[in-house]
Amino acid sequence: MNKKIVFALALAMLLGLTACGAKDAAASGAASSGAASSGVVSEVETPETPEVEIPEQPETEQPAVEEQPEEQPAEPVEQPAEKPAEQKPAAKPEQKPAEKPAEKPAEKPAEKPAASVTDVAASVEAAMGELPALMELDDETLSAMYGLDVSMLDGYVCKMPMMNVHATEYFVAKVKSGNMDAVKAALAQRQSDLDDMWKQYLPAQYELVQNAKTVVSGDYVLFIVANEADAAAAAFQSAVG
Repeated sequence: MNKKIVFALALAMLLGLTACGAKDAAASGAASSGAASSGVVSEVETPETPEVEIPEQPETEQPAVEEQPEEQPAEPVEQPAEKPAEQKPAAKPEQKPAEKPAEKPAEKPAEKPAASVTDVAASVEAAMGELPALMELDDETLSAMYGLDVSMLDGYVCKMPMMNVHATEYFVAKVKSGNMDAVKAALAQRQSDLDDMWKQYLPAQYELVQNAKTVVSGDYVLFIVANEADAAAAAFQSAVG
């Protein structure tokens, strides 16, 4: 039989016995009070209440509660990142071939301005070193001494010694186109005349005449009789470029 049922029956019996004892005690009290009033005292024996042994309930072993491991917070599951929608490359506009810039004609270096006859003459005279006193010839004297028509020239400078004991002289000119041969012929005649003049007079000056130089560069011409004739010729060519 189930222990719980037995325990419940025993408890019910105990409660019933207790109730009966209470009723007997009440009746006995009433009789005693009546007897007292009549002067008779009767002794009433109270029955002993039997001891009811309540069986001890065996301790029910509670099943051990397994300790549940503490639940670890679930790690968030990483959702795979959504790949952005692939964008199609925008259509490149058709590139037209770049037009080549028109090639500019190569610029010619600026031409050096022509030297003036006066500047050329100054360079020649500076290279001649120490000079006797010189005078500059005008158109009439030039034509008489050199046999030249000044109309063949764009410009000239001609200087001779002021004293007839010096043979030093020079002539620088820019010749007009087509007249260079005529001018050269006139200069050759001038050297021949000087040779005849100085060959029997002052040998040192005659030597200068023999070393006279005629130099042509472009439209320019130089005739020189001087100690530094070579240096003067180099200065002339440098000046006319």
